[in-house]
Amino acid sequence: MSSPADMAEAMLGRFAELSLELAAGLQARALATEDDEQAARIASAFHQVGRSLRQSLALRDKLRREAREDQARRDERKARVRKPLEREVWREFRGYDAQNLCRELERFVEEEAEDPDFMDADVEAMVAALRARLPLTGVAYEDKPAIWMSGDDEDDEDEDEDYEDYEDEDDPGADDDAPDPENWRSSA
Repeated sequence: MSSPADMAEAMLGRFAELSLELAAGLQARALATEDDEQAARIASAFHQVGRSLRQSLALRDKLRREAREDQARRDERKARVRKPLEREVWREFRGYDAQNLCRELERFVEEEAEDPDFMDADVEAMVAALRARLPLTGVAYEDKPAIWMSGDDEDDEDEDEDYEDYEDEDDPGADDDAPDPENWRSSA
């Protein structure tokens, strides 16, 4: 379904096409006639059609300009809603988690922007509502405990022993000519 602005632009475009065709026909008739009085009437009609065409094109350009300005205001408002939450996301998360949350935030903002009251709604209220939809805790990434630090120390010792057992086994696929992993520059 087309918006009223799209329909108006389509009608103006079609009217401009018809006016141009009519003007071309009037111009041909005015040049073809030998009667000066009839040529003057056709020239007057040609002038009126030309004026109508110019006004139609000017109105279409005005509607396009207003639509661009409206879109720019809407984009600026979406940024005012999105930016503080993006900063919070990047303060609390890193890498793929932050990127995924930012994509989800973008989707939420786009959903909100579809609301007819979006341009009149309070920005702070929208930010608060969107913040509630995201898994934000207010704890900075640097202040969050590392997952691997929360485990049981005895389990870590068992894992170290398992690794040492693996290192002691003969690996039939081991390459004797492989570079020393302790000194990675030795292979250069």
